[in-house]
Amino acid sequence: MFQEICRLEIGWDEALSEDLTSRWKELLEDMGRVSSIAVPRCILDGVEVGDIKSIQMHGFADASKFAYGANVYTRVTTSNTCSSHLLASKTRVAPLTGETIPRLELMAALTLANLMTVVYEAFICTEKVNAVFN
Repeated sequence: MFQEICRLEIGWDEALSEDLTSRWKELLEDMGRVSSIAVPRCILDGVEVGDIKSIQMHGFADASKFAYGANVYTRVTTSNTCSSHLLASKTRVAPLTGETIPRLELMAALTLANLMTVVYEAFICTEKVNAVFN
């Protein structure tokens, strides 16, 4: 929506069209539901170090003409369970310059590479993870 408003060159003090106003109100209603979303961040809570068989990081990136982004998940395998958790995500609005989809996919891949590096460096600092690999 922001891209569309920029393309239409609508000024800050100008009224939005009926369509954009309707979409904005719908977005505000959706924002009210965000507070009901819970993303647990503790991925090793209640897991004993000796029970951990493997910890893997998996990353996914994608792009469209409107935006691109990346997600990093972890997969923890213990002696009796396997679980996956969202660790981090990053999204960006596509530039208004009209980048090609392959270029946006590359930008998403770069975003993922940077995000994986940050997550990995933070992840290896945790005591339980160091105990698994040492």
